[in-house]
Amino acid sequence: MPSLPQTPFKCPYYAVSCTLDPSTSKPYHECCVSTNGLAIFSQNYTLGLSYKTPQHNWTIPSVVQDIGPRFTIHGLWPNDCRGGFNQTRWLNETLGIPMPGTPNYDLHGCSQTRSFQNAAEVLHPSVAGAKFGWLLPLLKSIWRAGDGDDNWLWSHEWSKHGTCAESLKPECYEKYSPYQDFYEYMSAAVELYVKLDIMKAFHAFGVYASDEVGYTREMLNRAHEQMFGFPGGMQCVVGRDGKQYLSEVWTYLLEKPGHSYSVASPGLVTTKGGAYQSCKEDQLVFIPWTPSRASTTNELMKQSEADD
Repeated sequence: MPSLPQTPFKCPYYAVSCTLDPSTSKPYHECCVSTNGLAIFSQNYTLGLSYKTPQHNWTIPSVVQDIGPRFTIHGLWPNDCRGGFNQTRWLNETLGIPMPGTPNYDLHGCSQTRSFQNAAEVLHPSVAGAKFGWLLPLLKSIWRAGDGDDNWLWSHEWSKHGTCAESLKPECYEKYSPYQDFYEYMSAAVELYVKLDIMKAFHAFGVYASDEVGYTREMLNRAHEQMFGFPGGMQCVVGRDGKQYLSEVWTYLLEKPGHSYSVASPGLVTTKGGAYQSCKEDQLVFIPWTPSRASTTNELMKQSEADD
C-alpha cells in the first residue's frame, strides 16, 4: 500500500481528532490533532444576554446597542473526547491561595506560562506583524465583550481555553515565534465565525429576530442541523418577564490538521448525554430585536424601586 502524504510531525492529511489512525490503530500525535479534540465554538447573542437579571454587569446598554441583533464570538473551547473540560487552577504553592494580582476567574487553563492578560497589546499590529496584524481590527467587530472589556475577554478565552489545545503547544511548531500559538487560535476562531453563520442558518429556516415572535428550541436546532449537518446547543437566559431569551449558540467540532475543524454530532458528548441545552424545551425562545431596557444592575434596581 503506498504511503499517504504527510503534513509536519508525520500528521496524515486524513486525521480527525477523537479517532484512531486506521493505518496504526493508535491515536494521532497530539501535535497533529489535539487530544482535547472535541471542541465547542460558542457564539454570543449579546442582545439576548442583556435580558438576564445580572449578578454582575455582563452587558452595558451602549455596547449592546452597538453590537445589535447579530452573533459575535464567545470562544473556541477544546474539550476531551467525552465532552469534559479538565481545567487547572493555579494556586500559590506556599499559601494555597490564588496568585496575588490575578482575578480568580482567570485562574483556569492548561499552561500558566503561556497565559497572559494583555491580549489587546499582543494583537497590536506593531507586535503581531504583517502576518497577523489584520486580527485586531477584525476582532474589535466580531469578538465583543458585552461589558466593553474586549481585552479581558480575549485574554481570558486564550488563557482558559486556547492553552488547552495540545496542537498549539510551542513544541508542535518547527519554528515557533512568540505568540504564534495565540495568533493561530484567534485565527481559527475567526475562520469558524465566517463558516458558521448562525443568523444565516436561522433565516434559511424562517427564524428571525423579533420582540414578539418566539420559537421552540427544536426549531432552532433544526435550523442549525439543516445548515451545518448537526444540531447544536441552545443557551438561554431568563428575563424579568419570565420569558427565555437566546443568549448563545454552541456548535460541536472535531479538529483536523492545521487547526481546522469540522462540525460534529453533539451525540459524541457522553458526559452530558449530548449537547448542553439551557433553553427549556417546553417554553418558547425569543431572539430579541430590541435590547433590554433593564440591562444593568443599577437600572434593575431603579425599575424595582419604581415597581414598589
